Amino acid sequence: MEKEQKIREELAGLPLKQQVGLWVILRLDNVLSEKFSFYSSEFADKFKKFIEESVRSNQSVYGKLVGGVLSGLSRNRLLIKISSGRDARWILEKKIKDNCELYKQLLFEIKIYWPEEV
Repeated sequence: MEKEQKIREELAGLPLKQQVGLWVILRLDNVLSEKFSFYSSEFADKFKKFIEESVRSNQSVYGKLVGGVLSGLSRNRLLIKISSGRDARWILEKKIKDNCELYKQLLFEIKIYWPEEV
């Protein structure tokens, strides 16, 4: 329970776009595989549908947003950049890999509220 609370606080401290970014990454194919990695372009393709049209339609602005989100996640020790360049390659930090399902669960938790009388 203590680990869950620590992760919840860590996620709450992230800006919203980084939370969405991490949510997108944790839903990429093969995220649980030992050798999982992804390129910035893969992330950008999936992240696009969660961003306002005005930002998506401007390539320059969108590219800076994607770079900023990935760099921010790296600064917050959630991602590691393993190759540089125009289309950088990234991997998840060990703490994310080890607790992937818990991070998925705690990001944007769905709460169900039942009526008092059923």
